[in-house]
Amino acid sequence: MDFDPDFASPYDWAVFYRSRGWQAVPCLAPQPPPAQWKRPAIKWREHERELVDNATFETWFRGRENGNSGILTGPCSGNLFVVDLDTYKSPDAAQWWAGVLAVHNNASEIETVEQVTGGGGRQLFFIAPPGWIPPTNKTAAGVDFRGAGGFVVVAPALHDSGRRYAWVEGRSPADLAPAVAPAWLCEAISALVASHGGNPDRTGAAAGTVTPSPAAALSPFGLHVDKREDLMMRHVWGHVVAMRRDAPMLPPLPEQEAAERDGFAWYVGKIKSRLAPSGGTPEALLEREGRGWSAWREKWRYAMARWNTKVTEEADKPRSPGAGSGTWTPVPLPAEPTPAHDPETGEIREPSKPGDHSAPELEPDCPPDDEFAAKPPPEGEKPWNFSPMAWGDVAQIEPRQFVYGRHYIRKFVSVDIAPGGVGKSSLAIADSIAMAAGRDIVGTDTLKGRLRVAYWCGEDPLDELMRRYHAARIHHRLTPAETGNRLFVDSGRVLPIILATSDRHGTAIATPMVAALVAAIRYNRLDVLIVDPFVASHAATENDNGAIQAVTRQWAHIADETNIAINLVHHARKTNGGEVTVEDGRGASALLAAARSARSFNAMSLREAERFGIPEPDRRRYFRVDDGKSNLAPPAAHAAWFRLASVTLPNGPLGTDGDNVGVVEKWTPPEPPGETVEELKAVQVQLMECGGAREDSKADDWVGYVVGEALGLADIGAGTAGRAVVLARLKGWLESGALVVENRPNKARQMKRWICAGVLAS
Repeated sequence: MDFDPDFASPYDWAVFYRSRGWQAVPCLAPQPPPAQWKRPAIKWREHERELVDNATFETWFRGRENGNSGILTGPCSGNLFVVDLDTYKSPDAAQWWAGVLAVHNNASEIETVEQVTGGGGRQLFFIAPPGWIPPTNKTAAGVDFRGAGGFVVVAPALHDSGRRYAWVEGRSPADLAPAVAPAWLCEAISALVASHGGNPDRTGAAAGTVTPSPAAALSPFGLHVDKREDLMMRHVWGHVVAMRRDAPMLPPLPEQEAAERDGFAWYVGKIKSRLAPSGGTPEALLEREGRGWSAWREKWRYAMARWNTKVTEEADKPRSPGAGSGTWTPVPLPAEPTPAHDPETGEIREPSKPGDHSAPELEPDCPPDDEFAAKPPPEGEKPWNFSPMAWGDVAQIEPRQFVYGRHYIRKFVSVDIAPGGVGKSSLAIADSIAMAAGRDIVGTDTLKGRLRVAYWCGEDPLDELMRRYHAARIHHRLTPAETGNRLFVDSGRVLPIILATSDRHGTAIATPMVAALVAAIRYNRLDVLIVDPFVASHAATENDNGAIQAVTRQWAHIADETNIAINLVHHARKTNGGEVTVEDGRGASALLAAARSARSFNAMSLREAERFGIPEPDRRRYFRVDDGKSNLAPPAAHAAWFRLASVTLPNGPLGTDGDNVGVVEKWTPPEPPGETVEELKAVQVQLMECGGAREDSKADDWVGYVVGEALGLADIGAGTAGRAVVLARLKGWLESGALVVENRPNKARQMKRWICAGVLAS
């Protein structure tokens, strides 16, 4: 969006904040004490998780265009959080911040978004790294935090002092993106919050203490376990309950998985395997003992399934003494009635209700030996609900957002699959220029205005990309002003993007990279991102469907989070001369399964070249693009054809010719003129008079010469339009039976194929 901070109205600012991916909401106006005004003017609790649609946003601000506005922090604003330093009334706030910077950042300020409040305080804006949930907490030190479930008033809102909130020069969201909070800052925040009664983080950064296992070998659910089993249970339960205390809403799956891994890493650092060291890692030894990752994951998943029941119940209890000491202690599992022993078998049994002689009921799908098995939830309490269908008005459903052709779609991933050297990168470059300029240069009929497009090439150096982009601009007669500041070009050699890695332990998602990429897309307000090639964006095992599925899910998550179209350019496997389809992508098939649109690229075949009259040396300059998978749009009625033109750059020494670069352009196959019955009759008559002609185009008496003479074509040599017409006529007449093939000997008594008249035209 076009935005001028110097002339923007309060509503313009709210729209701008929304374009950054922040949940902007109207705010109450200042009121005399004791009234509180630093809060949203609308019901906002239900909108803490995700950015609302445009219609809801407009409804919020209708009639409030010139009023105050604020930002809901946390997940709905891309995990934005704010450090609020009340330096104007608390010297401790400035001292704490200066101390943190002195210890961890050479006393230098962090380059991030910052505003001055109407009261004179400082507010610094950050993005929370994956796996860490920023708190919303006030402290006696004059340092407050606005994280999950928080709210902050933003410029140009009016303060009750009569002054306005204002962005620090050079540090407004129009100048730069909020920095991703470094680990040391997260640790410092967690320590400060913990010292004032809050919850520390569970990233494993802080050294924790381990409570001893109880003497009884029974879980609180009345099941036999040993002390080490009980210890793991309590660690899992403690991490999940602490996470629930920080944020009542269930975190997104990536955050859950990050917390699960961090919790396990913390556990491994505290537990030693009973097995003798044999060169294996601590994780491997614990796994062999049955106390490793597999057991941890099982317990974690079961505890997370109780998020809205037993986890909530435990999280709402008063914290135990010493909880704010800065060290993490596993939270005790919720107490259950002491189990009774069966007098005959000695087995543990659940206490029964008066008058109830039936066997105790467990929750559905809970194995009897699961230590987290508990009683069914109270009547009327549902741990999870499916969403009922709300039909509403179909006219209110937002249409699919095709931004360019039928291949680039907002919130979705599309894929191009092609062998090397066909032209997929050249077409991607042409597409990016066309979208940025808002001009059709390669025959795409659907343009959604001028878009902000980034092309990332993981293989070629930046200077080679500059050659290719300049060649395309020169060939299509575009000026740099037409793309303006909407086109971004980067090389993976300078700006690497690695979303995942694989090793013997499995596939790990680089969540900081994902967060940084999301922040960069929002900061640059991108509409489209082209990744060329896909394989350069990860270091996962290419043939592992699970690994590739994890990577493609991250790309889909990025597309959905940032509302952009992402196109992944992918190599095809070797087909031994056969045509490439979208099913021929190299490696695992999970990539194609995740894409909502896929195209395949093929160089012109020998048969096609002969049909179109293209000389063999030039055939490789032409390629065809087919819609092989189009889940959200009907496939193209006809394949799209392109040609690689040759452009010589003026970059040679002393004005001489420079580099020669291939540039893609739209190409339309020649259409033969409409045939007539008279033409067919003329060909059939000549063939009957001469007794037929040879099928072989290299023969002196080739049937093509007969057809060319009958049609009055002066030139039917290789590569001519006349030859294309002749070949098209022969193909059609042979298929219809107007001409037939006969095998008979020539003068040397060798069997040859001859073309003769078939069913006579009438």
